[in-house]
Amino acid sequence: MARCRDIQYGIISLLMDGKKHTITELATNLDVSYKTISRHLNDLSTYYPLSTYVGGRNSGGVQLKNTFIHTN
Repeated sequence: MARCRDIQYGIISLLMDGKKHTITELATNLDVSYKTISRHLNDLSTYYPLSTYVGGRNSGGVQLKNTFIHTN
């Protein structure tokens, strides 16, 4: 279970920059599979405002909505 939380924390940490990231990019950065990222994004979408973009394996992506990102 700890690994699951680590992956989800890693995903949210990467998305906090407000930019669109491909699933492939997230998987590479976190050293997990494409399928693992997809599964965790599905779970995270219940708690976080995620926007997804269709465009294929390398041109689609996911982004944390700007309304959630806090800047100082």
